[in-house]
Amino acid sequence: MSRVSARVILLDDAGAVLLFCGSDPAIADGSAPRWWFTVGGEARPGESLARTAARELAEETGLHVAAERMIGPVWRRESVIRFNGMVMNSDEFYFVHRTRRFEPSTAGRTQLELGYIHGHRWCDAADID
Repeated sequence: MSRVSARVILLDDAGAVLLFCGSDPAIADGSAPRWWFTVGGEARPGESLARTAARELAEETGLHVAAERMIGPVWRRESVIRFNGMVMNSDEFYFVHRTRRFEPSTAGRTQLELGYIHGHRWCDAADID
């Protein structure tokens, strides 16, 4: 399976980035490794990457931002991801947006996201190191 996605490097006023902690929902026995990742997701047919970034940001955090306020894409990554029982060839385009620090809302998340996103953290360079 192949997919194109937009990811958002969401930075607060101090330069910390919002990261989510998640695990593969296909491994339901609690043994799935956890990882940290940025806001983002798959582009819909005909949807611009900036619009995808803005939509995913709203869905996953509750922060509504106009697509034209997204900076980027600033980076592109191609990777193979094993997730939810599938292997995906992922073509990811990264955008940047700056905001004040806030507490993300889960209200717009899908059932899948509610199941595999276990938490979040605003991380500074020392946290990431």
